[in-house]
Amino acid sequence: MGMAPWAVTPASSRSTKKSREQQSKIDNQQASIAELKATVAQQQKGMEVLRAQLKEQIAQIQKVNDKVEMSKPAPQMVLNNP
Repeated sequence: MGMAPWAVTPASSRSTKKSREQQSKIDNQQASIAELKATVAQQQKGMEVLRAQLKEQIAQIQKVNDKVEMSKPAPQMVLNNP
């Protein structure tokens, strides 16, 4: 008497369980990858905002520096008459 082709054997049961475990690990890894990608995208957006703010601050500092330079008195020539 042979086994029916659809019968579940202990070996096929272990194989199916192992396959499910591996698929579960793959699914978890894919979810982790998706979360990491989202985090990276969010950080990149934050860096773009910071970069724009830094450029604005640099421009403001340059304006102040220019005003300070313009408000300095012109150098005066001192004549030394003997």
